[in-house]
Amino acid sequence: MDISPVPMSQKLNAQAERSLNGPYGGQPYGSQPYGGQAYGGRPYGGADPRGGSPYGGQPYLQDPYGGRAPGHSIDIDKLIAAGRRQLLVIGLSVGLCIAAGVGFLAVAEKKYTSSAQVLIDSKLLDVVNESSGTAARASDEAGVLSLIENAMSRQVVDKVTIVLASDENFAKISEGSFLKETLAAYRAKTLTVDGMDPAEVAGDVLGGDFSATRLGRSAALEFTFTATDPADAALVANTFAQVFIDNQLDTRFDARQRAGDWLKARLEELRTEAQTAQAAVETFRAENNLAQTDGKLLSDQQLATLSDQYVQAQAATATAEARYNQIKALVDSQNVGAVVEDALANTVISDLRKQYLDAARRATDLEARLGPRHQQVIRLEDEKREYQRLIFTELQRISESYLSDYEVASQRQANLEERFRTMLGDNVDISATMVQLRELEQRAEVYQNLYQEFLKRYEEASRDQSFPVSEIRVMSAARAPLGPSFPKPPLVLALSTILGLGIGVGLGALREYRDRTIRSGDHVRQYLGLDFLGEVPLVALRNQESAEPVEREPMEGDPIVNISSPILRYAAMHPMSAFAEALRAVRHVANRQRYGRTGAKVIGFGSLVPGEGKTTMALNFATLVASTGQRVLLIDTDFRNPATSRSIAPRCELGLAEAIHSNLDAHEVIYRDEGTGLNVLPINVRNPQVHSSELLSTPFLENSLAKLTDEYDYIVLDLPPIGPIVDVRIVVPLLDIMALVVEWGKLPIAVIQAAVQSEPEIFDRCAGVILNKVDSKKNRLYAADSTRTYLSSQYQKYYKEP
Repeated sequence: MDISPVPMSQKLNAQAERSLNGPYGGQPYGSQPYGGQAYGGRPYGGADPRGGSPYGGQPYLQDPYGGRAPGHSIDIDKLIAAGRRQLLVIGLSVGLCIAAGVGFLAVAEKKYTSSAQVLIDSKLLDVVNESSGTAARASDEAGVLSLIENAMSRQVVDKVTIVLASDENFAKISEGSFLKETLAAYRAKTLTVDGMDPAEVAGDVLGGDFSATRLGRSAALEFTFTATDPADAALVANTFAQVFIDNQLDTRFDARQRAGDWLKARLEELRTEAQTAQAAVETFRAENNLAQTDGKLLSDQQLATLSDQYVQAQAATATAEARYNQIKALVDSQNVGAVVEDALANTVISDLRKQYLDAARRATDLEARLGPRHQQVIRLEDEKREYQRLIFTELQRISESYLSDYEVASQRQANLEERFRTMLGDNVDISATMVQLRELEQRAEVYQNLYQEFLKRYEEASRDQSFPVSEIRVMSAARAPLGPSFPKPPLVLALSTILGLGIGVGLGALREYRDRTIRSGDHVRQYLGLDFLGEVPLVALRNQESAEPVEREPMEGDPIVNISSPILRYAAMHPMSAFAEALRAVRHVANRQRYGRTGAKVIGFGSLVPGEGKTTMALNFATLVASTGQRVLLIDTDFRNPATSRSIAPRCELGLAEAIHSNLDAHEVIYRDEGTGLNVLPINVRNPQVHSSELLSTPFLENSLAKLTDEYDYIVLDLPPIGPIVDVRIVVPLLDIMALVVEWGKLPIAVIQAAVQSEPEIFDRCAGVILNKVDSKKNRLYAADSTRTYLSSQYQKYYKEP
């Protein structure tokens, strides 16, 4: 059956109603808590408004998720609580994985890794690549990768095998190692024990355990070798580094030697071709009379000189024309005030201009004093006009001089232009010849440059052959490692721990998922739709309390009922315990929940299956209430398993069955326990009844209860299990309330849900659920799942446990 909580709309409606009216219908706890209605908010006097539904549409619930649907968000507190509950599983998983890791470290073969580092200082070039113009730097990506592949090539591995097989290095290899045995066969030129070529085997061993890598983005390489002996690892790593450097040096020397031979032959050819090209240039120049000075033809030099003179003549003509036009415009304007610079430099014009200005000044003064018609004013005006005439006469003379200069400059420009055009025409014929000359000169220059370039490279190749220097050097030699590289204890233990945590968390999550039992009051409300009355802790009796009573033969005068077991009267013996507090909640509900009857409160204690503690709860409730002076009657109605009678009245001969068969008065089969003051109507355990349902269906029980309710304050019934047995359906209608006892963490929620949904006539009278046998220590781990569980742990000081 699917385990699902009560519909959320139903829970939200109930919660909203409680928010408005209070948790008990508007009345505080301790007064009328249900406002005249039965527990759960339904009226028990009259017809059931729910139409037979076991919950009436709105059970008394409390949403532990605060109005949100379960699973709406992740509750960190619940995850932590689940982790604490599964801490043992997680710890065992981690411990087992760590133990497996330690065992692996103990049996695994240890391997040691040593590394040598080499540095590429500068360009590592191939002479052939240089001649083709390809720049290949060892620090470039492609160059470094090529060097790595070269270091791991079979050629280098075979050379390392030869070096290690030498007397000096062979003696350094550790005795008993597979490498030494293989090299010994190689030195002896015999096959290995497996009948294989020792050179191939040694190459496979060395190549398989060797690796070359680049250090970051630098131009440095790291050679790493792994062996079972630390000294062997360092020896082989250093050998690989040295053989790699020597191999690069040999490769470069061979390449330089081949390049030198080729360059030498090419130089002879280039020398001959350069000389032939230069001789062709000189012959062509002599045949075409192309004389040169300072590397230039004489005709080109003359043309350049004439061009400069022509440009200067053009500038002089333009200057002379501008001066003439300027002074001519002055003469034409007859304006004495507009005098050119050359005129001011003329002494004649300068003197005449001063006399003109002086006469004008005196004429102005006299005109102002004597008037314009005065004889002296008229005379001065005549002088002004005379001076003006003389000034412009002199300017006319200067203008004629400027005109003469302009004409001379123009004539010179024309002559130079005519000469330039004549010489330019002569050079056109020379240009066609010069094209051929320049082509010959360029050819000669190309051959000469090639010759010089090849000569330079030949000298470099000869120098490198004479002084071979490797551009790769050992930056850090390999050393014998202090500890093994495999297995690494910290890494193995860390991985073991992580693996253990993963397995433990997985197993814990699986256990949590499969643990679908009732663990808290919120589970009761959420999944069952019933109220939670309280939780009864698992009682650990002291030695003197836990001692079983000594079995003996009955004696004359022994009481029929004797409640001697401490667990059956634990609540009465420890009224301030959490055990007793949960039973007080049942009494509180009974005091306010009635079906219209007067007199005693009829309370039944039932459970879904046997062994959940309903008998213990019934006896403890009865003895607790009896200890307060109340009149209490306990009736055992479980004919098939009369645990109450077997515990407190095993020697009873007249019980409920005998009273029903013989139609006895109920008082005749009621016995009193003097120790607790409790009255008990037991069952004769020595006379088992097969047809228990027929006995309970007789009017005897109902009639007896009707009579006894006036004599007792409380009547407690130990009910048969609710499961498939029909007996409880017969007794439940006679009850005011029923308290359902559920063992903590025992029955799956689906089983209890199925019973609640399939037996509505029984659970209509259910006032709530008591969680029995609660493990207080483990229950604290469920505090995040239940507010009441959390608060109970905070209020322990209000309880007085033994």
